[in-house]
Amino acid sequence: MQAARDTTKVIRSSITVNDWLRQTPTVDEVRPAACVGCGAAGRPVGAPLGLHGHGLKARQLRGPPSPGESPRDMVINARRYECQRCFAILTVVPSETAPRRHYSACAIAFALGLYGLCNQTQAEVRAQVCSAQVVGAPDERRWITLPRWIDAASERRLFPSVPTIPSDQGRRAIAERAAMAIGANAPPTQQAGAPAARAFFGAAHMK
Repeated sequence: MQAARDTTKVIRSSITVNDWLRQTPTVDEVRPAACVGCGAAGRPVGAPLGLHGHGLKARQLRGPPSPGESPRDMVINARRYECQRCFAILTVVPSETAPRRHYSACAIAFALGLYGLCNQTQAEVRAQVCSAQVVGAPDERRWITLPRWIDAASERRLFPSVPTIPSDQGRRAIAERAAMAIGANAPPTQQAGAPAARAFFGAAHMK
């Protein structure tokens, strides 16, 4: 029983990080419809709640709030819930959150777009996505985080709904194909924007 309590599931809500920063959603506003572990209803009709509020947990999100804005580090209070059937802990986060990443999914997709679609250098991408602008001499021309994201996208550890991209195509080609696939999920109002911007907005709408 105790082992199940240590199982944490992350759920992306439909609420954006900007709205979340303005006001943390209430327990009822983002209570999941069902437990993703066992399927128990979160709020069954005529029965006790299946998912109880389990407090808040600080969650860091890095990157620009939108394309063209300066990158920054943000901290949101994620909502946690405990399933009363299997005791799994569910953490609900803004729509832009990427599981197990400090950077937002939008920031990562934007970086892939800048590198793969706009042919920018790693240093140019870093300047638009990373808030830490002071770097050592060995890192002036490269950004070690970007190749890691590209490799993760190729292996579907990032954006798993993106079609598999063979790793032998080269990192820039992988970034291009991944950013195009992500950008296809951007809402209609953003489809006419720049390719990297489409990837930014598309990331928030990916499953």
